[in-house]
Amino acid sequence: MRFFKICIYLFFMSWIGISCGPSSDQSTSGSTEPEVEIEDLAAVPNFTISIEPVNPPAPIPGFHSFAWARQGNKMLLIGGRTNGFHGLSQRDTVFKSSKANSGIHVIDLDTYSLSSYDIQWNNPMYLQFSSSNMAFLQDGDTLFLAGGYGRNLAQDIQSNVTIPRMLSLQVSTMIEKVEQGVNPFKSLMKIADNTPFVQVSGGELQRNGEYFYLMFGQNYDGVYVPGKTGKYTGATRVFKFGEHLVYDTSSYSNQVFRRRDINVTELHLQSGANIVAYGGVFTPNDGGYVTPVSMMANNGAFTYAENSLQQISNQYTAPLVSVVDQASASNTHVILGGIGESQLVDSSGVWKWEKGDNGAKLPFVKSITQMSWQNNQLTQKVQMPPNEPQLPELLGSNAIFFADQQYIYEGNSIDLSKVPAGSTTIGWFFGGIESQKPTSSMIFPTKVNSTIYAVKLNR
Repeated sequence: MRFFKICIYLFFMSWIGISCGPSSDQSTSGSTEPEVEIEDLAAVPNFTISIEPVNPPAPIPGFHSFAWARQGNKMLLIGGRTNGFHGLSQRDTVFKSSKANSGIHVIDLDTYSLSSYDIQWNNPMYLQFSSSNMAFLQDGDTLFLAGGYGRNLAQDIQSNVTIPRMLSLQVSTMIEKVEQGVNPFKSLMKIADNTPFVQVSGGELQRNGEYFYLMFGQNYDGVYVPGKTGKYTGATRVFKFGEHLVYDTSSYSNQVFRRRDINVTELHLQSGANIVAYGGVFTPNDGGYVTPVSMMANNGAFTYAENSLQQISNQYTAPLVSVVDQASASNTHVILGGIGESQLVDSSGVWKWEKGDNGAKLPFVKSITQMSWQNNQLTQKVQMPPNEPQLPELLGSNAIFFADQQYIYEGNSIDLSKVPAGSTTIGWFFGGIESQKPTSSMIFPTKVNSTIYAVKLNR
């Protein structure tokens, strides 16, 4: 038999949910964890991910919680917000309409140039294009948008409805029209209005065959009020999308799906699960979910399993770098920052884990976590300073990773065989929320991140 050692902060589980990681009531504090010896599991590629700021010739505004699509290295950006954390005080008018993204933007990441089209709100349907946390999916030259939390009327001063609409648009046409400065809404293709089945924000959209899979999320009804919880779907909703309707619907409901603002991505393996979800919020006691969910979507059919591995950090929507290594038949998902139940802190030169932050259960974190799949088995590694990088600031919440087209395997995933040895820029880190402290406050408020970062793969 062949054995190898897995390093500090690396845990193992199988597809059926057997774990060598800590149980949910065990602390992850401390500067070390015991090494775990695993039998007959080939080593996944060894690399780290880091980010470095770039200096565009002209400032490019930041956004968070937006939908996006690509044509080459041009990013189409729709919706989202221009401020930081939405806050909790009604004195500040939570989810102000004035802080919603009021335009459609194209950013050329080869030249760092920006083109924008200011939306005219004469058509109520256009209000969806200023909403936040839409579910979205790009399939070829088509972008699908569903739901989002936004305004019911153009004159409303704050978000007050989860939008019951799904639509599709042609990405290349919308990019062309925005760059020309003319009305881009001629790119719209299909629209299913007044459709409660897709009335979701903070969910994720995937597709397999003719069927769409709307996973997780909530329907928040009305103006945001602290302490008021939206109605979680607690489900994966399966459907087809036609010219003016959503049809052939079914739902898979389970407590494990009662999550939102979650990292969901394709899983590129030779067999087994083809979608995986990491983290999500909020548990009944206002924490983050720590167990990944592995899923198999097959043209309308759907199976899933909650894995027993305990995800240490990065439980909230954040940039996710998917690295496919065909040589070892492995797929590593690297989650950059966001918020998490545990953060790494430097105490007198010793890095260790701390849960929460002064009573706050989900602080902003700098952690970078690698979740690696091989043969339907999952390992977790947190990049451990000082030898491995963290993020330079408290970044990542509702930000994205945009892969450089020359290194793409499929979709937004990176093909490791295309990446040379050394340190290589494989894409960009864009947008999201930046916080001064692990817990924000009026003294240390958050803001939107307006720095573009180059994402580097180091090996």
